Amino acid sequence: MSLDDARREARCIYVCGAPGQLISSLVWFLSAALGTWVSWCAAMWALVAGGIFIFVALEAFIRLIGRRPSLSPGNPLNPLVMQIAFTLPFMLPLIVAAFRGQPDWLYPAFLVALGAHFLPFMFFFGLWHFGVIAMLLAGCGIVFGVVTTEAWQVAGWVGAVLQAVFAALLYSVYRQERGGRNTEEKT
Repeated sequence: MSLDDARREARCIYVCGAPGQLISSLVWFLSAALGTWVSWCAAMWALVAGGIFIFVALEAFIRLIGRRPSLSPGNPLNPLVMQIAFTLPFMLPLIVAAFRGQPDWLYPAFLVALGAHFLPFMFFFGLWHFGVIAMLLAGCGIVFGVVTTEAWQVAGWVGAVLQAVFAALLYSVYRQERGGRNTEEKT
């Protein structure tokens, strides 16, 4: 299987990553809401616990739309799936340390880590769009980390909105790709 075919299969199965982005944005919206109206601690636990279940929720969604939730056995990108899945959990100790040292760094630390987590998706899906969202998230995390304010929850809302907008963009890319394929198949 060529790299282009492997990426095409990944984009088809995972809908260019749009459902994962949407699920992640929902976790971030929940966390930001808890951070705004409940507590720092509730916001942190929503991100950590919700983050653990993003991949499981994604697989359930993929099954729900009638697709197998994994790449074919011959796809050379298979090893990368697990590597990507574990990048963010391995950063959790750093995020928690930042949070414990300075609680208003919860979202900035998560934003930088999430941005780093999205970089390998550029290769996995073959979409430059993931580089843009990675830089936006990490950049926002750095800015919010340097400009710490009492309105720390704003960074959580920004992270949620960026991911929701990006999910819509990725779905648009998917629709364009599928539309182009349908047109090619008809001719």
